[in-house]
Amino acid sequence: MNILRVPVTAGNMVEWVRKAATAINQLIQASEAPLPGPFADDSAANTGGVPVGGTYRKPDGTLGWRVS
Repeated sequence: MNILRVPVTAGNMVEWVRKAATAINQLIQASEAPLPGPFADDSAANTGGVPVGGTYRKPDGTLGWRVS
């Protein structure tokens, strides 16, 4: 998932508010979605279908972020 980055200028305040609300909604949806796993490493996460840049649970309860 790509989190929206919001540039701010005085001329685009309405657009900024809309984009900020969209970004907040994306974060809420991401926090409510269950993470896949547990996976031991990136290779196991890949086999389990986690895309590059995706997060997954590790066996020790920490979060992993797939980088390759």
